[in-house]
Amino acid sequence: MNIILAVIGLVISIAGLLITIFTISQRRKKSWRQILREIDLLKGKLAGKFNYIISFADGGLIAADLLHIKGDSQIPVLSLNLKIMRNNKGSKLVKVLTGKDSLLFLKNKKILLIDDVVQTGRNMEAVVIYLTDEVGIDRENIITAVLGKPKGITGFVVDYYGFEYSTNTIELPWGIVPRHS
Repeated sequence: MNIILAVIGLVISIAGLLITIFTISQRRKKSWRQILREIDLLKGKLAGKFNYIISFADGGLIAADLLHIKGDSQIPVLSLNLKIMRNNKGSKLVKVLTGKDSLLFLKNKKILLIDDVVQTGRNMEAVVIYLTDEVGIDRENIITAVLGKPKGITGFVVDYYGFEYSTNTIELPWGIVPRHS
């Protein structure tokens, strides 16, 4: 009986080790140097195309600040507060908490909406819909950009991106972002 338990424990340990090795091998890491290079490339692609930078979520704030610092530091950076919920069927719902009245001055401005990575595109799409439907900004005046996006993403497509990744997770200097399907 003890031998059976020992064998089961060994099998479980080996399985855990293999899962850990597989998970680490499926992670792609980006350094600060690589991120700053992506910011420089985005800066070149986006030069002169927007009057305001809008970010949301933690990584978006970092991307926006880096672009602000390395780009035209005269361009204001705004941040939107989001609430991400799940309905009773498990579907993700995104609600913008920033009041539309505080954003009405953007109505005729060119906006850069930026995040660190897009996974499914649902958050970015929800913010674009909010800015167009609730605030009244023309869709042509909203440029979307991310530092990274998964290869083969379906659904909402961003206008500009820095790099593509095909791994289960992307490790950025400020944290690990799991890829959702």
